[in-house]
Amino acid sequence: MEQPVAGNRRETGILPLAAAFLRLGLSSFSLAVLNEARRQFVERRGWLTLEEYLDGVAMAQLLPGAPALNLVSWLGHRLRGPAGSFTAAVSFLLPGFTAMVGLTELYLAYGTLTVVRSVLLGMGALVTGLLTDTIINLWLDGINTPSLVLLAVFGFAAVSWSGTAVVLSLAAAVAASTFLTFLSRRWPAWSRYLDRPFRPERTPAARKGPPDGAFDWHGLAHSLLWLGLLLGVDLWLTSRVQLYRQLGLSLFRIGALTFGTGYAMLPFIRATVVARYHWLSGPQFNTALAFSLMTPGPVTIISAFIGMKTAGLSGAALAAANTYLPSFGLVNLMASLYRYIQRVEWLRTVIKGMVAVFVGSLGSIIIGLAGSSLHGPDTWALAAGAFLARRFTKWDTVWIILAGASVSALWFGLARPWG
Repeated sequence: MEQPVAGNRRETGILPLAAAFLRLGLSSFSLAVLNEARRQFVERRGWLTLEEYLDGVAMAQLLPGAPALNLVSWLGHRLRGPAGSFTAAVSFLLPGFTAMVGLTELYLAYGTLTVVRSVLLGMGALVTGLLTDTIINLWLDGINTPSLVLLAVFGFAAVSWSGTAVVLSLAAAVAASTFLTFLSRRWPAWSRYLDRPFRPERTPAARKGPPDGAFDWHGLAHSLLWLGLLLGVDLWLTSRVQLYRQLGLSLFRIGALTFGTGYAMLPFIRATVVARYHWLSGPQFNTALAFSLMTPGPVTIISAFIGMKTAGLSGAALAAANTYLPSFGLVNLMASLYRYIQRVEWLRTVIKGMVAVFVGSLGSIIIGLAGSSLHGPDTWALAAGAFLARRFTKWDTVWIILAGASVSALWFGLARPWG
């Protein structure tokens, strides 16, 4: 296995990159990808430093769309530029897309199967356990001072209060992080007490940053060429059939304008496909949401179900592409600028604050997920088992999920909870 120096994208080949992100796509469910990416690319392969990974976490929440895909696109760009970003995004989404297409075919052909429903009953619990471990690791990695704790608490409160008003929450988070950074730089006494670390850094802070010099216009031009080609192909495909145009443009708009987590996109997707166009009924949308929880990758892979139900395999591919293309494009356009402004020390401090706010917001999300997924001692036991296995063993996440899904199918199938 190739072991490139962290931060040097030219030493990471496209094929090893594709294999690594395909593995990530197989072993990551919902926002648990944040932890799995750190394990695979920081700890195991050493392709990135912890600081570079946290930079990606910060950028993932600053842009619209699903943070999981934003992070993957950023990591791929950091390692291999626009080609690496495209390879990473496609490889990461492929397992979840393939699984969703297969489940949709089964559902459309045979209805809701008992074994599938039994797996679904435990899948939310498994994701809850894995996401809990993700939050703990992000806390240990990125929240190490009293001021960052304050920002994490602010992020939790902001999301809990605002609900789906994620743009307002994001603006408030940027303002709060900037304000605390200003206080630390303006008054040394503030910095002495509230910026004092609780513990030593978990990994050395050494980092290969961008070289001194002018802005990377060549990299930006390269990204623009890639995006122009992708947008041109997408526009040509969607313009051929009216159904494709409605499907593609609707999901493109949602992907471009919705901030927060993939869960924040779900109400807008439901309003479009159920209430406006009637492509899915309410129960069908609920089934699609359940499938998106039991397949790897972001929860917004629900778009593949919508496209498959509406226009077959080509519709599934078109729906998924238009859901993720806006955020993918913005990541690639912002990547060079984002790395460039990180040379400014106070901006780096603001970015660390944004990571803290994001970790706090995940706390609010997991409370909601637990409330909808944990119903009785059986599901609580599954969640605890997934958490303990991820936390204290070296098992790959994909094996934890497969084991949990098997236990769920056997236990809940025998218990016959569906009446």
